Amino acid sequence: MSSNNSEETSFDVQPDNNRLVIFWTYLFVFIVSIICSCLIFVQFILKRLLKHHIQYHVIFVILIFSFLQVTMEHPILFSYLYNGILLIQSDNFCKFWLCLEFFFNGTILMLMCYGSIERYLFIFHRNLIHQHLILLHYFPIIFFVLYPLILYIGLICFYPCVNQFDYTMIICGGPCYLYEPILSAIDTIVDLALPLGVCTIANILLLVRVLRQKHRMRQQHLWKKNRRLVIQLLSIVILHNIVWFPVIICLLIIQFSPVSLPIIIDITINRFPFGYYMVVMLCPFVLLIGLPELWPLSFFNNTIRPTANNPIVRTL
Repeated sequence: MSSNNSEETSFDVQPDNNRLVIFWTYLFVFIVSIICSCLIFVQFILKRLLKHHIQYHVIFVILIFSFLQVTMEHPILFSYLYNGILLIQSDNFCKFWLCLEFFFNGTILMLMCYGSIERYLFIFHRNLIHQHLILLHYFPIIFFVLYPLILYIGLICFYPCVNQFDYTMIICGGPCYLYEPILSAIDTIVDLALPLGVCTIANILLLVRVLRQKHRMRQQHLWKKNRRLVIQLLSIVILHNIVWFPVIICLLIIQFSPVSLPIIIDITINRFPFGYYMVVMLCPFVLLIGLPELWPLSFFNNTIRPTANNPIVRTL
C-alpha cells in the first residue's frame, strides 16, 4: 500500500453514538480487567509460583505486558473514543501512541511464540531446558522484549518517510512506513505472521502429541500431569488468533494487491484495532482458565492457616 493510496482514500470517524457505546463497554471491561490482573499478581507473589515453577515465567511476562498495555495505552484510546479526536494533537504524541501500540502487540505475539515452543520442551525435553536455562529460557524472554522495542522505535520515529497523521483516526491512521510496500510486507510477515504461525503450529503439535500418547500409549498420567501446561498458553493463543489472523490476511492482501482496496483498508485501519484492544483486556480472564490454583476459591482457601487449635492431620 503506497502513500498515494493513503492520500486518495479517507474515511470518516465513526458516528458519535457508536463510539460512545464502544467507550462505555471498553471502560467496564477495562476496570474489571485491571482488578483481575491485580488479583493474579497477588496470587503469584503469595504462592511463589515464579520461584518454584519456571514454566510460569513466560505466562507471567505476557500478563505484565498485557497489564502495561491496558494501563498505559487504553487511557489514550478512551480519550479518543469519548472526544472523537486525539487527546494531544501533535505528531510526537501520535508517534508515542504508535510506539506503545506496536511494541506491546509485537512483544506479546513474540512471547507467545517462544512460550509455545518452550512449553513443548518443558513437557517432552525438560532436562534440556534445565541444562541450558540461561540460553533457552531467560535470553529469549529478554530478546523478545528488546527486539520489538528497538524495531518499532526505529521504524516509527526515525525511518526517513513523511508521516501524514490524522488526529481523528485511531492510532492517527498509522505510521508512514506501513505505506512502503516492501518494508510493510517484511514487517507483517516476519514480525506478525511468522510468530503467530509458529505459535499456532507449536500448540497444535503439542496438543496432538500429548493426546496421542494419552490414547494410544495409555499414558493417562501424562495428560493429567501436563494438561495445565497445555491449556495455560493454548487459551491465550486461541484468543489472539481470533483477532490477529484476519488482521494479517487483510494486511497481506492490501500490501500485495495491484489495486487499491478501500473497504479492506477501512476495516484494517478503523475496525480491527478495536479487536486487539479487547483481546488484551480479556487476557487475564483467559489466563485463569489454565491456572485453577489462582481461582478466587483457591485464594480464600490460601488465607486459612493452621493454628495450634487446628492441627494438620497428615495422611498417606
